[in-house]
Amino acid sequence: MSPPRKETEVVPVVRSLVVSLAPAGEIWQAKEKHQPIPTLRFYLGLKGDDGNYRLTLLGGKMRPGEVINESALREITEEGSFTPLGLPRQANLGSWEYKIPLQTKNNLPPRRATLTYSPVMPINILEAHIGDAKVKQLVTLSYKQLKEAIETGQVTLTINGQKQQVPIEEHLAIGQSAIFSSPEDENKQSESLTEGLSWMEHIDSSLSKKINSLVEASATFEEFKQKYDRLLSHFMKKGLQAALKFKNKAAKDNEARETADLLPDILTILNQGGLGKEVLYYLPQLAKASNPFEWPGLEESPERVVAFIEFFKKILNRFLEDNNFQSPRQLNEFLLSEQLILQEKNRVINHLDNLIRRRLEAKYGLTGGQIAEGLRMAKSFFSSFSINLKQADPNMRQIYQDFAFLNEIKNANLGHLLLLFLGFDTKNNPESIWPQLKFEAGRQLLVFLKTIGGLDYYHRHVEAITKENRFQLALNAFFGSVVGDLTIPVGDEKMITHLRLWGDKKIIVDERPLPKTPDSFIRKAFEEPYEEIVDFFSVSIIFPDPAKEAKDFIDRLNQAPEVILQFVKFLKQQYPDISVEWDGKIRSYGSNDFRQMFEANDVVNVQAKGKRQGSHGNRLVRCKAIIKMGNEILELIVYPFINLPDHELFMAWQEKIQDDRDYAIRRSLAGSKGIPPIYSLFYPSEIYPQHYHQKINSRYHRD
Repeated sequence: MSPPRKETEVVPVVRSLVVSLAPAGEIWQAKEKHQPIPTLRFYLGLKGDDGNYRLTLLGGKMRPGEVINESALREITEEGSFTPLGLPRQANLGSWEYKIPLQTKNNLPPRRATLTYSPVMPINILEAHIGDAKVKQLVTLSYKQLKEAIETGQVTLTINGQKQQVPIEEHLAIGQSAIFSSPEDENKQSESLTEGLSWMEHIDSSLSKKINSLVEASATFEEFKQKYDRLLSHFMKKGLQAALKFKNKAAKDNEARETADLLPDILTILNQGGLGKEVLYYLPQLAKASNPFEWPGLEESPERVVAFIEFFKKILNRFLEDNNFQSPRQLNEFLLSEQLILQEKNRVINHLDNLIRRRLEAKYGLTGGQIAEGLRMAKSFFSSFSINLKQADPNMRQIYQDFAFLNEIKNANLGHLLLLFLGFDTKNNPESIWPQLKFEAGRQLLVFLKTIGGLDYYHRHVEAITKENRFQLALNAFFGSVVGDLTIPVGDEKMITHLRLWGDKKIIVDERPLPKTPDSFIRKAFEEPYEEIVDFFSVSIIFPDPAKEAKDFIDRLNQAPEVILQFVKFLKQQYPDISVEWDGKIRSYGSNDFRQMFEANDVVNVQAKGKRQGSHGNRLVRCKAIIKMGNEILELIVYPFINLPDHELFMAWQEKIQDDRDYAIRRSLAGSKGIPPIYSLFYPSEIYPQHYHQKINSRYHRD
């Protein structure tokens, strides 16, 4: 658990300039009424009661160990169901310390606000989901209104049909000297807000020219909407490029080049780790389009999104030609015809399914068995995902209880999934259900492609672990047999760990008894390339310290990599005829920072920064090495089990165990750098509004 914050500490908070383009309908309506064309829309929260309202930029308290972008992303998704566009590198606009009158009166600690910039997709505030009970409703301001609020401390709003002056919170208004901790903080606040306004003015002015030109060049709303979708997709792409960090040269090369192959190498493209997230990121827009193949935003979308669509588009065109359908419309009429028997419809759907399978077999050398296994694994993925979430936090109830199309999707073959994704109806479904049905079918196709692309890699490494078993024997020989148990308190519970005798030291050796599961592998494939997934067999070495002495802190940090060096040397001696590969790298996470903090007796930072947040385990002190022996791969992790001078267990293995209760939830619900978390990508609020409140009631958002 996070260490408690002392009353005298400054409380860090984040405030965001949450901004989107104005909705297309609002722009066109202004044009028809001969009013100024809106450009940017800034989203603020309205707090208070009738007659005592106030405005605030969205945001809230940061949590120990959080960085600015993570905190901003968590807060804006809690307070409104926004889809971020990706935070640029210069998201932090400045910070200042303040103390509002109520805090001063109650002797509460001051706060340090950090101002950020958070671009998001346009939303209808009347349909927005608000997860903060203090926020009565969302309010949108133009740039001019935002400037007025910050510079004068208030702005004119229409609330419940009446115009009134609504103040903005003091620490967000320029010229509120009484609330700042020092004149320097007042200057920092003024400079930060002024810089933010200046930046927004530049963006507003630039985009205003662009949007006005689109309006003037369009004869109808439909024509304008097509151009506007392309512009929005352009910003979605730019946001992703700013947020994603490609991990290998191939990804960088693909980012720069255009798709030249008439049939893109879809499996290679989707294998590039988080790049599968790009398709998920665009999937709601594709699902809402009447025809995903013809969505105007494709012209400006990333290559991976285009490749995903082009792959299936070429297959469908071949299918229409083979079956003498003159157009997609004729195919839809055929599927809806009441004159045809179901057998004939099934024949056509199965023909499309066989066409997809043959293309995968010919293009990638896949067998029918591999395709069938990939489809089975893909269809079980979301069931396992929902069960894991529920087990990690009961508040995350089985998300499939709201999965309206479970049977239709789960029983569909590839041909039927593609038809559903494209909006081809077979039973006169109502218009209202199509965005969700299309999204779920498209999502299933994407997970299927990710699965079959990594099947060979997955099976090869699992087989090496279970069949060759060299690492297991080497670990037993090197670290010795079990000699006893150690009971570690974890909150109100106790954990029994096994001790081994390594030389004259008793150590804990924790190893995962089973290889990585298929569901875990698929999930991780959305985070990184297949070839970088190496934790099929992961072993942790922990130094127990039951005496609670921290005198040898530095020695323990130095000893951690020494364990890895000795084990590699041992492997080479014991297996001279087998290739033992190690790149010589020991990834040391947090060691240098902790040396400095410990030597400075900076207990508060040692505790706070020792926390494990989301999937960012590098905030937990440890050393890690990847060792290959023959076909086996071992992820060896060494934790220096240490304590603070006040005899409080605080980090390393103890901290990891305490944190595991929430870790499984955070890894699904914590986004980074403007990219939504995996849960929000699989279940976006605009498609699954019913899941939004379940998400914000989870421990991750509630605690």
